[in-house]
Amino acid sequence: MNQEFQIYSLGEQSLTIELGKTIDLAIYQKVIALQKRIKSLALPGIIELVPCYCTLTIYFDPFTLKKHFPKSPKSVSENLSGHIQEIISHWNPEIQENTTSKLLEIPVCYDTKYGLDLEEVALYHNTTVTKIIEQHTATIYTVFMVGFLPGFPYLGILPESLATPRKKQPRLKMPAGAVAIGGNQTGIYPIESPGGWNIVGQTPLKIFDKERSNPFLLQAGNQVKFVPISVEEFENYKP
Repeated sequence: MNQEFQIYSLGEQSLTIELGKTIDLAIYQKVIALQKRIKSLALPGIIELVPCYCTLTIYFDPFTLKKHFPKSPKSVSENLSGHIQEIISHWNPEIQENTTSKLLEIPVCYDTKYGLDLEEVALYHNTTVTKIIEQHTATIYTVFMVGFLPGFPYLGILPESLATPRKKQPRLKMPAGAVAIGGNQTGIYPIESPGGWNIVGQTPLKIFDKERSNPFLLQAGNQVKFVPISVEEFENYKP
């Protein structure tokens, strides 16, 4: 029986299931597995399941969902909460779910022409730019969530040797495609915007493109590996 969770209301049409309180890959894999489990049940009235670091939020249509519990005096939210508790109580994600995810390779130019904060990050860790690049490209990252900007992927978890505090003075303009480090996470700015993370490189890929049938290149649960490219390859890149 799984008791390591909490369920609380996020409003009249949403519930959040909390499976932990820290950024942890094992917890996140449970979140994704639970998302798949609940989705497989095809409950009527469920509009969307949104995973985050440690939580899964369920958005629902209360009028449709109420038909699923016609004789209960409780509210729709209370009934759904009880139903979810029952599901989790008999749920073992390690043997019932497969969390294998899609791996995408993201080309990144780490030249200091585009990695505007590379030298500063290297100085913070008392190492070289080359070592920072080697470490950043050696890890396979998980997309924990997408947000802040359309398609902005929060990727983790960075090794301690790369984790770097956000800049004290944010930039007013981060270029689209900027690959950056903030705390123990790394991410990619999909469009030009203000930002306080440390830029270590830039990708020529469009992380967000409103003209595509699916505008978002990355989704929660995907895995990402950064692949270094030269300035020439970056500037001549054709999708």
